[in-house]
Amino acid sequence: MWSRRKEEEYTPRQTNVPPAQPDLMKEGIPMSSMPARTLEDSHRSASQASIGKSVMIKGQIISREDLYLDGELEGTVELQEHRLTIGPNGRVQANIKAREIVVIGTIHGNV
Repeated sequence: MWSRRKEEEYTPRQTNVPPAQPDLMKEGIPMSSMPARTLEDSHRSASQASIGKSVMIKGQIISREDLYLDGELEGTVELQEHRLTIGPNGRVQANIKAREIVVIGTIHGNV
């Protein structure tokens, strides 16, 4: 009985080592089920400013990146080479200069 216990104490514990996985990238199998993001997608999301629905701005906005506006704005907006998106809660009273404008909310002014 004593010897059995000693054997159990000195038995090395097995560690859980995951089995070696084949290099999935070489086989062309994606690592996740999510769609792969292109360089353009990651650049676009990284270079988009956002104004939330609880924000109210009176003044002038000049931007060198895309802008998503879901709050209120009164004044002027200049996004010469970029997109302005007015979200569903967005209310804009402004003169707007932009390459592209997507309106889900409301705009009053010159576009």
